[in-house]
Amino acid sequence: MFFEQMQAAAKQPIVLIDTADVALNTKGRADHLLGLLTDLTVAGVRILAASRPGEARKLAAFGPRGMRIADYSDDEFKAAVRVYAHAFVSDSAELRSRKYAGTL
Repeated sequence: MFFEQMQAAAKQPIVLIDTADVALNTKGRADHLLGLLTDLTVAGVRILAASRPGEARKLAAFGPRGMRIADYSDDEFKAAVRVYAHAFVSDSAELRSRKYAGTL
């Protein structure tokens, strides 16, 4: 219903799928993601999917336009993980990764 409302308002909906490569590498989830992308495409929804390049090749049937971003420096990566965690992970202030202990 949401997509129909957006289309009626002459606004093209856009769906952002971050880290699509995770689903593409998980048994059963890849099929689910590809089905979702198919349904969204048929509905006329614009899709922005972030993925590593290798897994992004699995999306070739959707005719994607690739856009590469520059590599993160170590400090930029740590900052990006910190901001992402604070935005999307509850209790992220206490979150510590063994690999990145003390960096979040």
